[in-house]
Amino acid sequence: MHATRVYYKEFLRDRLLTFRASRILACVVQRLWRGFKGRRRFRRQFEIATLPDPAEHDSWIQLQAEAGPAKRELGVYAEYILSGNPATWRERNLIKRHGKYYRDVSFYANTITRKISWTKPKGWIFNDVREYYALRVQTFWRARVAKRKINLLIKANKLLTNTFDSERITSDIVLLCNYTFYVHVQCHDYDKARPLYAKMMSYMEMRVDNAFVLYSYAIFAAVSGDQDWEEIKDYARRAKLQEQRRRESGRLANSAYDIASTAFYLQAVSNEGARGGSENWHNYAICQMLVHHDLPCARMCLLRALKLNPHNKTLISNFNALLQDEDYLGLSTTVQKEYGQALSTNFV
Repeated sequence: MHATRVYYKEFLRDRLLTFRASRILACVVQRLWRGFKGRRRFRRQFEIATLPDPAEHDSWIQLQAEAGPAKRELGVYAEYILSGNPATWRERNLIKRHGKYYRDVSFYANTITRKISWTKPKGWIFNDVREYYALRVQTFWRARVAKRKINLLIKANKLLTNTFDSERITSDIVLLCNYTFYVHVQCHDYDKARPLYAKMMSYMEMRVDNAFVLYSYAIFAAVSGDQDWEEIKDYARRAKLQEQRRRESGRLANSAYDIASTAFYLQAVSNEGARGGSENWHNYAICQMLVHHDLPCARMCLLRALKLNPHNKTLISNFNALLQDEDYLGLSTTVQKEYGQALSTNFV
């Protein structure tokens, strides 16, 4: 309520609506979960009250036969589900008990003494608790990763939106970098991007190495074919060294290129109807190759780019560098063999 009141007073309508929607969704999910748990507990108590005592072993032989194979086993104990354990929802809907719906009620049997019990064995309780907390930890971690990705996408979208207003203001280095990225990755106007990159490099050379500028120019030099691969690898090496220094000093938590990769390269590839499909894959592949050193991803992206434009000499040269350079894959194959094999296996 306090957050709602603050948002209302400060006229933050969008944030207020988002907060209300999240609270309503949380209440609905909790209501559904409590209803599920309550119905499950009632079904179990109903079966315990209506079925004979498990101590009467003879009456449970038929029930255990109907249950089919055990759902799971731990030591000498096995868990069974009344009326069987269906593999699909269609099979589940076909199973009826007392003319009603399927009841997922478990009972436990000792595979040696054949003794039946409604109570879960102690060893099984410990194992389930351990699996529960392991699942909780994994859930928290996946939620954390998802939140970080969402925040990264929000920052990337904001960066891409502000880029369109940067053409008139090239005196600011940040706006200059954003606009140069837009001209390079989105418009593929390499002739227009070349003097902008030259201005970025001259601005950096008057100060200290900047990983962002070095990575950007290395990718542009590779895609446009302006530099040979020894110079390109030197730019990438300097960028990684600068990132490592900033990370050791505590001024950099993640890569300086994460937001740029998401805002420009990844979004260009994600838009299937965007112009320059081959160049989009080409840029994204070189980014993965030089910045993130994700060589399998770069290999796949270059194959996709080659499928769209198989006569691009710069693309073929860069693909050969990825395949044959010892700093990368270091294979004794060629682009023609790689592309032919990919076509024969319908990889691209």
